[in-house]
Amino acid sequence: DTTTPSENGYQIQLPVEAEWVPGRMKGSHVLIDPAGYRMRLKNSSNDMKFFQCTGKNKYFCSITCTVKKSTNMIVSYRGYMHNHDNQIVKDAVRNIVETQIEEALSSEYTHPKNTLQNITEAVLSSTSAEHGAAYLPSEKTLARRLSRKRKSLLEALPLPAEWLSVGERELI
Repeated sequence: DTTTPSENGYQIQLPVEAEWVPGRMKGSHVLIDPAGYRMRLKNSSNDMKFFQCTGKNKYFCSITCTVKKSTNMIVSYRGYMHNHDNQIVKDAVRNIVETQIEEALSSEYTHPKNTLQNITEAVLSSTSAEHGAAYLPSEKTLARRLSRKRKSLLEALPLPAEWLSVGERELI
């Protein structure tokens, strides 16, 4: 057992169980390191998988870790701290937006302003996304998404053009 310093001021006890979340591609999985950041597969050998932070190229983050395949344990964690934010708040806001859009689609016609207000209230009252106001979609983006989903999923008419400003009508 070894300990590695972490940016949160606590020690990471190694080995630690590897945590996986679904990836973007169907059936793929992404490693979440003990600090909550996403890691991508860099290389693989007989019984080891080597991962690097997904912020390696964009933020020059130097964190790497090694997972032992047979035990599914993180056995090595190198680097002191990530030099960027993890995507937890952004993902929480995205989940809230998706649930609110689904709720808006369940009613006949909900004005995009009302849906945006519901999303904003849900984000600000959420403990995991309370600082996520920067990740909220604009009213124009939300109106476009609602109209397109309503048209495709419900095979219903798009939002009435009177509800949209003149510039938004051409986008839909």
